[in-house]
Amino acid sequence: MKRYIVEKDFMVDEFRCVIIGQKIGHRCGYIAIPKEHELYGKDYDEIDISVHGGLTYASYSEGEYPVKSEKSVYWIGFDCAHYMDGRDLELIKSFGEDDIDVKNMLELERKYPIGGEIRTVEYVENELIEMVNQIKKGEV
Repeated sequence: MKRYIVEKDFMVDEFRCVIIGQKIGHRCGYIAIPKEHELYGKDYDEIDISVHGGLTYASYSEGEYPVKSEKSVYWIGFDCAHYMDGRDLELIKSFGEDDIDVKNMLELERKYPIGGEIRTVEYVENELIEMVNQIKKGEV
């Protein structure tokens, strides 16, 4: 049972960027850091980058997360599951409305809506592009 789907996989200059949509209705954005780059292998707490909610992920590729990689890749990323980030109900439904987790999430949202702003694919894409720009300018 898949917990996420890849919504977009694209390049910004030499950096691979990936957007995933989680079954809980939030999105995450990731950037692959090239092995020769100074950020390769650094913990996210050591990287001073301005992005929605701050960096929340830094790890070598693990199997197929966030996407299948042919070699050991180092990923940094952020999520959109912070205070006042809304759940995207259409994203949740895309996992199949017969899925018990989906039913539970939709029922939870019906009973206790969290509200907030839904962070779209376009929003996450713009955040990733801005992250790459900061990395290229050495602002991290």
